[in-house]
Amino acid sequence: MKRTVFLLVLSVIVTTLIFGQDQKSPNYKFLIKRGYVFPGTLKQSQVISQETQWPDSLFYNTVYSATLLGSPTIPISFDRIEFKNGDYSIGSSLSLGYGYTWFLGDLTFNENGKMTIDPSFFFGFFAADIGLKSKFFTSIVTESIVTGVFVGFKAFSLFGGYDYFGKSVTLGLGARIDLYSISTGKLKPFGKVFEVRKHRKDAKPLTEEN
Repeated sequence: MKRTVFLLVLSVIVTTLIFGQDQKSPNYKFLIKRGYVFPGTLKQSQVISQETQWPDSLFYNTVYSATLLGSPTIPISFDRIEFKNGDYSIGSSLSLGYGYTWFLGDLTFNENGKMTIDPSFFFGFFAADIGLKSKFFTSIVTESIVTGVFVGFKAFSLFGGYDYFGKSVTLGLGARIDLYSISTGKLKPFGKVFEVRKHRKDAKPLTEEN
């Protein structure tokens, strides 16, 4: 146990030392990764005639959206119903998976260098959903491997899929952890990015960071 804690603390320290020197804000790193060209830069003058998904200028404290937003996600279901041969039963009490979600929502760039993301309706798929027995603290046993889809609003999801171990169709409720909540670089806009409401006249524009 002590060794595990030591290794965990050491990994946190190493990660901090590796990434802590980068003074660029999360907003800046996200925009560079997603192809935004800051106004007034040499690069903008080179692509001025090309069509991009981003507006010419972005402003702080202004709500933006896109056709869709997407992110890798970790779906979590707590209880589910399994249908097999005309009968049903309660399935695993906890299951974790990995997949991708698309959602409708807004994003706002804040002056503290971070982004606020407000998802509404979402849908997606998961490629693997590992089910565990209810007493997983004392005995972690794989009960099921499920692939399927999910849909929902805000934080809650309705899952549906096929269990390859139990050879049954499953339906359940749960939640998800979208990886953009851990690293905004995981967020990807699809389609044109646009202002939901026109920015205020005194809104401060985002500029390139040196």
